[in-house]
Amino acid sequence: MAGSIEAWYYGLPYVTRFYLSVCFGSTLLSTMGFLNPQSLYLDFDLVWQRFQLWRLTTCFMFLGSFSFPFLMQLMILTNYSSRLEEDPFPGGGGPTADYAFMLFFGAVVLWVIAFFMSIPFLGTSLIFMIVYVWSRRNPTAPVAIWGFRFDGLYLPWALIAFTVLVGGNPIMDVFGVIAGHLYYFLLEVLPATKGWNLLQTPAVLYVSQSLPVESQLSALVVRLVAVRFPAQAVMRGEREGRWARIKQSETSFVEEHIVRT
Repeated sequence: MAGSIEAWYYGLPYVTRFYLSVCFGSTLLSTMGFLNPQSLYLDFDLVWQRFQLWRLTTCFMFLGSFSFPFLMQLMILTNYSSRLEEDPFPGGGGPTADYAFMLFFGAVVLWVIAFFMSIPFLGTSLIFMIVYVWSRRNPTAPVAIWGFRFDGLYLPWALIAFTVLVGGNPIMDVFGVIAGHLYYFLLEVLPATKGWNLLQTPAVLYVSQSLPVESQLSALVVRLVAVRFPAQAVMRGEREGRWARIKQSETSFVEEHIVRT
């Protein structure tokens, strides 16, 4: 049993596995009393005046205490996030890079909404954005919820209807729809109708999809170092001794992998 759970967990795509882990971990630590949710919510005054920049990300990582809605959010995240991450995007960077950029784009849109609406936590909206984008990219995929069967295109609206029927407020889901529709429109609709490619995955996220994660991170570090330090500085380092030449050769080896990909 433990082995099957471990295999399932490590079989999830990278970004989905990370997001699922931090959402579950934040709730677990909060329940055990090791983490105060007051240190996680989004407050732009605290972000700018006290430089608590972590709130820009932690507001997406806390989904509330252990409850049925919390488990539903994790199930939806695991199911549709993994499907979407494994599905090739037209963004140009490969599934993982494109998916990470999609989440970043959604986070920016939700930050803007939260700035005007004073919303403390945005995790449910980001997850609903994932559901919406999946539904638009898989409009005819069969979906079955609570005994009802319908096409994937109607999944977000079915979830919103269920929220209303049980007396909940669907406003956070609506914000997710806004973020998801804007992303889908810029990525798929505009290029198809107008030929305008306004949304592309940044080159900094272009990492090899065939190398292990450790090699991908190494390649990313090399790119950042290459931007920060000009080639002349590397040449001066070569003249300083054998150690500099060895480090330069190691960097060149990793850069070859980047060029090939």
